[in-house]
Amino acid sequence: MKTGMTIVLCFIVNMLFCQSLSNSFLYSHNYTSGIDHSTAFNDSTKFVVYLPSFQFGLEQQGPTFSSYFRRDDTGRVVIDPLQAIDLAEDENSFRSGGELTGIGFGIKLNENMSIVGRYSANYIADVDYPLDALLLLTRGNSILVGTGIDLSFKSQSQAYHQYQLSYNYSAKKFTAGIGVAYLSGILDASVERDQLLLDVSSFFFSIRSNTDFRLNATNTVVYDGLDNVFLSYNGSFGDSFVSSNSGLGVEFYVDYKLGESIKLKAKVSGLGFINWKSDPLNYSSQEERSFSGFNVLDIITQNQSINYLDSLENLFNIIETTEAYKTTLPTNVDIAIQQQLNDKLMITLATNYVNFSSSSVYQVGVAANYSLLDNLVLAVSFNAHSRQGPSLGGGLTVKFRNFSLWAYTGNITVIRNQLEATSTSASLGAKINFGKVKSRQAARIRKIPLRV
Repeated sequence: MKTGMTIVLCFIVNMLFCQSLSNSFLYSHNYTSGIDHSTAFNDSTKFVVYLPSFQFGLEQQGPTFSSYFRRDDTGRVVIDPLQAIDLAEDENSFRSGGELTGIGFGIKLNENMSIVGRYSANYIADVDYPLDALLLLTRGNSILVGTGIDLSFKSQSQAYHQYQLSYNYSAKKFTAGIGVAYLSGILDASVERDQLLLDVSSFFFSIRSNTDFRLNATNTVVYDGLDNVFLSYNGSFGDSFVSSNSGLGVEFYVDYKLGESIKLKAKVSGLGFINWKSDPLNYSSQEERSFSGFNVLDIITQNQSINYLDSLENLFNIIETTEAYKTTLPTNVDIAIQQQLNDKLMITLATNYVNFSSSSVYQVGVAANYSLLDNLVLAVSFNAHSRQGPSLGGGLTVKFRNFSLWAYTGNITVIRNQLEATSTSASLGAKINFGKVKSRQAARIRKIPLRV
């Protein structure tokens, strides 16, 4: 039992390194290769090339990611749940989302229209697990006597490629955009039903199980008994760029000028799904069973034979199938209001909301973006999270001719180790702008014939 639980934790940990929880609207010069093209072209430039960049967000409740790791005497990094047990709460969670943009290219067709195409690798990690699971793992069967044990856990952890084409159109005070993406799945582990309950009698040590559980997996988990659960990536990363594990994603963007210096922005993303058809595995248990156990009186009675043929594995009765399944992406909503106080200072109030499969989280922040020089923009922010305390964030954007580099974090106190934070976000990227958009007014002037 301990071995199986350890491997499950190994799986959770490995999935974390593969949608974003980033409050991207908070920093006005945090350029991304998403659907918001309003500043990406620097107004007058015609082309933009996004160089490799990334953004991610993180929210943890209970033990932090690093709490599970230590170095042994030989210097190896090992998983040690005993380090995390003192930090655990009744319900613990890890939520993270990130995006690594490989390359992106955009063109401003005219003063009103722009399009961008890009490739990115995305991941989602959403895991909820109870204190009982850690207790059983660290203390073994000693917690079973005379208690009810809830081993239910939830997860939607997956990685996928994204190929997106997005379009923006501006008309006076109003700008709207839409992005459509082809999604190609790399790997997945999603809990569809999560009930795993044990009820243990104190005197007779009988065990009754009540399960309604189903885990769907692709290229991640192989189950061969509770003491033999292991990770297996049996797919080819190269083949997964365009695979039968495919789906579609859609996102929308809009901004509106409330006045000469005030703008309202909103974006909805994560409206999509992935069909997992290539080598799926499903592990399910849906029934009630009981283990009669033994009577303490039987132990002290002479010439009494005891038979222990039942087991926890028989109680759970895990059934393996290979049915195709579908997962949906977390819905992500960003809203911001920006006011340009003067030529150098902009104030932004922004919020980010993400609806995961198990629950939802949100964050609110206010930021000051100050242009110290023409080529340097500094930002500082104050952030509040739905489940965690406040944090101080900040960052900068540096421009050198056609080249722009930006780096931002939602929690500067953990800038050297973002995974220590209970909540944070970060982004790092670069882009190149070049070319000039010809204004329609200038074109009309050139067409006016000269009369003498």
